[in-house]
Amino acid sequence: MRYMMGDSHQEKVPLKTELEQITNYIGLQQLRLPPNMALNYTIEGEFPESWITPMILLTFIENCFKHGILTSRPGTITIQINLDPPYLELNTANALSVEKLQVDAIEGIGMDNARRRLEHDYPEYRLTTREEDGQYILNLRIKLS
Repeated sequence: MRYMMGDSHQEKVPLKTELEQITNYIGLQQLRLPPNMALNYTIEGEFPESWITPMILLTFIENCFKHGILTSRPGTITIQINLDPPYLELNTANALSVEKLQVDAIEGIGMDNARRRLEHDYPEYRLTTREEDGQYILNLRIKLS
């Protein structure tokens, strides 16, 4: 909470700090997962002394939990962060919930806001999303400073 209220208002934060906050958020969300849900979370690569726009990745990670938690059948949420200086790549996959997607068609401004922030801070970013075999798959690649 302290991070969200204080540090996240800075233009850039250390990558290490941002990754620690993401790990903390995922840890909290993991406590909420029903027994039929699995979570795969990995960070791979070097941790260069880089800076990143605060909370730029969190919108995409939050969506994994918002859309991917199923109670009627088993499911998996996968979140991978790969560091290959000067690039950071975020890959996520989660089950699609038809009911949640219909609600978000009306309320879903988070992705639009995230895209605008990416365009401003990382003009050469690459963001792709697709639906495949009942999964929502996202790939984001940004060049860190």
